[in-house]
Amino acid sequence: MPSKANPYFLSPVARWGATAAVALLACAAAPLANSQTLLTYFNFNDSNTIEDVPPGGTAPNGDGFLSTIMPSLTNGVSGFTFATGTTLNAIGADPAGFALTVTAGAGTTSGGGNNGKSFEFTVSTANYTNISLSYATRRTGTGFTSQLIQYSTDGGLTFSTGGTFSAFNGSDFTLASFNLPSGANNQPTIIIRFTLSGATNANGTNNFDNIQVNGTPVVPVPEPATVVGGLLGVAGLCFHQRRRLIQAIRPRLAANLSLRRDMFQEAGAIYHLLARTRRQRFSKATRTGSVP
Repeated sequence: MPSKANPYFLSPVARWGATAAVALLACAAAPLANSQTLLTYFNFNDSNTIEDVPPGGTAPNGDGFLSTIMPSLTNGVSGFTFATGTTLNAIGADPAGFALTVTAGAGTTSGGGNNGKSFEFTVSTANYTNISLSYATRRTGTGFTSQLIQYSTDGGLTFSTGGTFSAFNGSDFTLASFNLPSGANNQPTIIIRFTLSGATNANGTNNFDNIQVNGTPVVPVPEPATVVGGLLGVAGLCFHQRRRLIQAIRPRLAANLSLRRDMFQEAGAIYHLLARTRRQRFSKATRTGSVP
């Protein structure tokens, strides 16, 4: 363990402070762990298609606008109803409540109805990456067999494919989950569109519940000036502690020097006393003729 007489010694508190400062700089320069943030959420428990606030939570993302599910402007589904929901993919203590329902509709058996039609909603992914979409879904025996997920970053002029879900589990709710391509990252707004197909009867349905969009916050890389400033701060902390320690041990050093000076003076006095004694003895021996 270093001695406090060492001018480069740092107290435990100073060492902890310097270590913490360096750690903070490292954290600022590195991305956070992949913790997901809720960007929008629909539980349909109030029988409407406006985004919901999770129990005990705050408005998703705080992006300033309210996401709403609606039929697509072009080739949209004819409308929505609501049926019994589920807690699958619900947030916290959200009850099962209701689920969004799309019915195949008249003309299905002849290739019409809502087959090939869509519904959508808009959400902001600004300052977020790793965008994911998840929801609970189920179908009746003659309901839609396929759900195509697409997204648009240009207001609906063009759409890119995010994935397709068709792995239904009979009449039970099943979790559908998609990691959207990087093109959906960090966009002021994206439109997420669901296109349904495969229904064989006008009364066939699909249900959707607890739709979530999540993303990972983008962590900015600190400016060089910030990094340099932080390092200078650490250096300043070390220099300050070193100076304080030197000031603290200076009286002790001065006392040690004074003690050494006294010891040298005493040694000099003893030496002179011994020398004088020898001279006296030599002089006496000379007078008496006893000098060897």
